[in-house]
Amino acid sequence: MAQEEKNWYDNFIELLYKRHPKKQDLVQELMDLLYIEREAVYRRLRKDVVFTANELAKIAIDWNISLDDIICINTDTVSFQMRKLNYINPSKQESDFL
Repeated sequence: MAQEEKNWYDNFIELLYKRHPKKQDLVQELMDLLYIEREAVYRRLRKDVVFTANELAKIAIDWNISLDDIICINTDTVSFQMRKLNYINPSKQESDFL
């Protein structure tokens, strides 16, 4: 049996697990971010249900995930992203970004 080629959704799920390797942490973060129930998150992670475009966008924006990363395209370019940062009391994401 030939190895199945990964699609963009598989890559997206992998990116989520790279961010939060512990499944329970990932589930809790997604629940808090998307305001959905635990079982709804599990259904998405099992791929029974796909994240909606709005959910995907919200995750990508909040967790600073690029579309190139989601669909596994390496363009070898650096994109510029204008972001409003809180330099006095940065969040963990802002600290990581800086």
